[in-house]
Parts: sequence; structure tokens; C-alpha cells
Amino acid sequence: MTKKKAQKFDITDMRRAIDTAGADPTRIAARLGCSRGTVYTYLRKYPELKAAFEQKKGSQVDERKQFSKEAFEQAIKDSHGIKAAVAGAVGCSRQTVDNYLRDNPDLGEMMDAARSGLVGKAVSALVSDIDNKASDGHQRAYMFALRTLGKDEGFTERQEVTGADGAGLLDLDEGTVKLIEKMGLDLAEVGKQFASMVKAAAMQRGIEG
Repeated sequence: MTKKKAQKFDITDMRRAIDTAGADPTRIAARLGCSRGTVYTYLRKYPELKAAFEQKKGSQVDERKQFSKEAFEQAIKDSHGIKAAVAGAVGCSRQTVDNYLRDNPDLGEMMDAARSGLVGKAVSALVSDIDNKASDGHQRAYMFALRTLGKDEGFTERQEVTGADGAGLLDLDEGTVKLIEKMGLDLAEVGKQFASMVKAAAMQRGIEG
């Protein structure tokens, strides 16, 4: 009879399972599709996994002991639903905030409401700047509004690289500009690279500028 080989897991997968499932061997095993015994074997074999497990276990205990739901409610109200600010006010990690939001759906609703309130204030400030011509942010405010809300009225951005006398050299439509931005490229840098390519091609052909 052939002995069944034990399934091997990458240490990174085990670490991710610990981060996601917490210090719960049953949940870790379920996430990886292995037995609890396999989880314990990895914890004994790899000190870094054991340390992560113990840290997670300690943080879970600390959460239950140190942080009250009321503290989170007050922090959410005071911070307008900004997660980093909530963590700072309570004195915990962002992961602890995530854990509380997961375990307390009403806190998640409070976070959403607080963020909506913050967006409402930002919109009010934007409108105030648009209405107040003397405001330092007046021009930036209405330009922002046109870029984001005025597309249906034809206010779309179009960026061009021009040649002599303003003639269009590179005429980039909005879709191309968005692709450049999504790729994390700087439009000015793309222009420089294009110029370098043109110069290199000219040199190969013996053409002088």
C-alpha cells in the first residue's frame, strides 16, 4: 500500500492564512484545505509563523480586553470615518479597526455615514469657493467641478503636444490620457521618451536637427 504524501504549503500561504483567519488553527486549516495537525506542524517548524500566530493571538486577546465599542463609536464620530484617525484615537492598529468593523456591522454603518458626512462638507466647501470669487480656491474649485461634473456639457480635458506655430504634433484623446495615467506613467515623461525615440531614429538615418 502506497503511503499518501502530506500536502506541502508555501510558507507565504500559511502566513497569509494566519493574517486572515487569526490565531485559530481550525479556520487556518479550512482556508488552506489541510488538517489542524498540518497547521501545528508548520508552527513548530517555522519560528516566524509561530511568532505571527502568537502575535495574532495576543492582539485578539488585547482587543477584547482593552477596546470598548463605545470608544470606537466616539472615534468614528470625531474622525469623520477616516480609518487611520479612528485607530489613532482608540490607540490600536488599523487591523484592529477592521476586526471591529467586521464583528460589529453597526460600526461599519457608522463609518459609512461619517464618510458621507465628510464628503458632504467637502462639497459644501467646494460650492462655497465657487460662489466666492474672492476666495483663493475659487478658480481651482470651479475648474475641478468642470473636470468632474461637466463632462456631459462638453468639458473634457484634452492634452496636446504641439509643434511649430502651435500645430498639433501629438494629439492625445482622453482615452489615451487615461491609459497613460492608469499605467502610472507621467505624460511629460512620455513626451520626453517620444522625443528620445525620434532623435535616435534620426541619428540612425543620418538626419541632423
